[in-house]
Amino acid sequence: RLSKELQQMVMTTRLVPVSTIASRLQRTVRQACRATGKQAELSIYGQELLLDGDVLNKLADPLMHLLRNAVDHGVEDGDTRIAAGKSATGRIVLRFVQEGNNVAVSCEDDGRGLDYERIRETAIERELIASGDAPDNEMLARLILRAGFSTSTRVTQVSGRGVGLDVVNNAIQALNGTMKVGDANDGGTLVSLRLPITLLTSHCLLTGVGRDKLYAIPTLSLTQILSPGMGSIENLGNEFRYRLEEDDYPAITLNALVGAPDGQMREALERHSVLLVRAADGVVAVIVERVVTSYDLVVKNMGAFVKSVSGIAGVSMLGNGEVVPVLDLAALLQARSDAGLGGTQLEAAAEIEEAVGLPKVLIVDDSLSVRNSLAQLIRDSGYEAILARDGLEAVNLLRAEAPDIVLTDLEMPRMNGFELIGYIRNTSEWRNMPVVMITSRNMAKHRQKAEAAGVNRFIAKPFGDDEILECIEAELAALV
Repeated sequence: RLSKELQQMVMTTRLVPVSTIASRLQRTVRQACRATGKQAELSIYGQELLLDGDVLNKLADPLMHLLRNAVDHGVEDGDTRIAAGKSATGRIVLRFVQEGNNVAVSCEDDGRGLDYERIRETAIERELIASGDAPDNEMLARLILRAGFSTSTRVTQVSGRGVGLDVVNNAIQALNGTMKVGDANDGGTLVSLRLPITLLTSHCLLTGVGRDKLYAIPTLSLTQILSPGMGSIENLGNEFRYRLEEDDYPAITLNALVGAPDGQMREALERHSVLLVRAADGVVAVIVERVVTSYDLVVKNMGAFVKSVSGIAGVSMLGNGEVVPVLDLAALLQARSDAGLGGTQLEAAAEIEEAVGLPKVLIVDDSLSVRNSLAQLIRDSGYEAILARDGLEAVNLLRAEAPDIVLTDLEMPRMNGFELIGYIRNTSEWRNMPVVMITSRNMAKHRQKAEAAGVNRFIAKPFGDDEILECIEAELAALV
């Protein structure tokens, strides 16, 4: 009892409210609306819910990606919405609800919803389905979570930037969570996420493979654990099907997933337990040789000397000192599915990511807090941030990184803002690069000197986020 109380106290110190990222999420929606010319408002429910600080920080980027998607692809423009009998302003609702040791996050919009016909056409083009197939809407919705799958005909920095929702799905899976996309009740799109409140411990099922191998499986990814004899398993050569009352699922043995022989299991399938696992392609039945017990385990990574292994979420140590691998069944099933498709979609995703580059913003300031706050603002808005502590460091980064715009302070050690601007304007390669000066020196003489040096814009500290973003957008638009 004392051990559990101490553990609970330690875990509580790691928890922070969802409200700490609310301002970033609201800013993302405002920025997306400004870039697309649409109107939308974001409502966040459950801001008082406490989550592990690491989980919340890693969840912020996927949520911002979903919100940008909701504005860019979901919410229609004002005229279209009015013609459809809707309000000119779109509505996006983000909900956080605690369910035991997990948190359920839903992102819902009242926009046009998923274009299933366009998804089907894209799937046929990528040879994910045959032209004669007639998949249901649920299966089509799962396809947009595949690597490189995007129905967008244009590349923008608002959402996706040429890469589909697979980046969000991968980020959620890295947090030992699951993701589902479907239709909202009012015709829009609903994205549902489910992930643990803390990554410090994970409730796992200890399973045995072969005579002496043990693997831990987080129960978060499981929808049901079925005892031997429940349902029926059909052996169709190299494939299995599991039937439970009216439901039918594709099945596979855990031995096959981890590369162990399963010949003896095939002879008496009805004697083994079955785990129903949430995977990218729906629920899959995993047949396990034996279930040992269940534990709350501390999951740790394998250290700097062992690179991440696909399908292994980490390792844990049992009470007897034995080290047990913690499996990521969703990743193992996805890897098996991708291998069956010949890896073509993964190659396509890599080509898209290589072809699409984000606008680069070079931030030059000797203040660490200013650099970090500007960098977070820039990254949240869909740009790539490059940081320099002074003008001399910025000169080296100009050639190495080739930024599209420079945000610089005035007073800095080694090389100040005026000297940096002079270097840029006297170099033919960067003469036309837009430069924005952000400084607390706001007197008329400083503005005049900055204008004479060739500054495109002058912003006084303290500055507003919208002021910075509008300035960057205007200057980059002038380059096109």
